[in-house]
Amino acid sequence: MVDRYWRRRATVLAVVLGVLVVLAYGCGGDDGTTGDAADGPTDAPTIPSAAPTVTVTATRRVPAAPARPEGDACAGEDLVVGLTTARDTYAGAQRPRFTATVVNTGPGACTFDGVLDVRVTSGPDRVWSSARCARRGSAERTLRRGIPHVETVTWDRRRSSGDCRVRGLPARPGTYVATVRADGLQPARRVFHLR
Repeated sequence: MVDRYWRRRATVLAVVLGVLVVLAYGCGGDDGTTGDAADGPTDAPTIPSAAPTVTVTATRRVPAAPARPEGDACAGEDLVVGLTTARDTYAGAQRPRFTATVVNTGPGACTFDGVLDVRVTSGPDRVWSSARCARRGSAERTLRRGIPHVETVTWDRRRSSGDCRVRGLPARPGTYVATVRADGLQPARRVFHLR
């Protein structure tokens, strides 16, 4: 009778322990690892992700330049001159033709009274100038922002002479540089050839 008593107690104890093991396994949850213990440790260290960085950028408002009253003289830093040629090489009796431009990049319209002088040089030799002996009226013109003033100049392939009433000698074949100039402005250049 005593044996039966202890057997019942041992059975109840085994059942309680089994229930505890099942509960402990169920409450522990799946740790996300698979495979045998031989595959390595089951508690892999976790690498924390970097926290996002916040950058604060200060912006400063720059007030727009006030528009210049129309009729005021153009500022030199607002003017850009340009030069193009009809072609790179002129053969025979073809006369070089140049297009000189000046553009106002300032905030408003202004007046420009400068002269666009196209000069032809060969090395240090000044061969010809469009401003020499030219008869021009008032050179003042109004330049609106971004709209170029255009002047077309044709060279007769002759050198400028000291006397404007006498035609200069013909220029020889070779390589020449055409440069457009205006007082106080950055010049523009083009290379061309006479054949």
